[in-house]
Amino acid sequence: MKVVVLAGSPKGNASVTLQSVRWLERKHPEHRFVYHRVAQRIKRLANDPAALDEVLDDVRGADLVIWAFPVFYFLVHAHLKRFIELPYRLYRDDPTWVPPLRRDELHSLMPDQNPAFDFCEAKCWLAYRDGALVGRIAGIINGRYN
Repeated sequence: MKVVVLAGSPKGNASVTLQSVRWLERKHPEHRFVYHRVAQRIKRLANDPAALDEVLDDVRGADLVIWAFPVFYFLVHAHLKRFIELPYRLYRDDPTWVPPLRRDELHSLMPDQNPAFDFCEAKCWLAYRDGALVGRIAGIINGRYN
């Protein structure tokens, strides 16, 4: 059986849904799993008909299609919201801090809004001390240079 997985999570391999699909793949080695990382390639898929045709051809030839992506409806994931909001809380009383636009911060971290995600992967972490959010860091891998 050919199983096509459309991976739409911005978490990439860290996606809980994608980890569940990988578990299925290990449990059923007799099936062939084909993965398309549509979240990381969304701009390319929108602008490159050949890239989109490759995905669509796999979907058409699949016995099973698994959509592995988070569901958002005009909402931002809670972890991403905390990641973006933290500096606004930490530096709100600093008269020298010039806050960036929240929308720009959000769009820079969203694969469907930032064309760099066509060739980059990113992971964001939050740091807690005694249950309080105290820091954040992001790791970005640029596939064109690594």
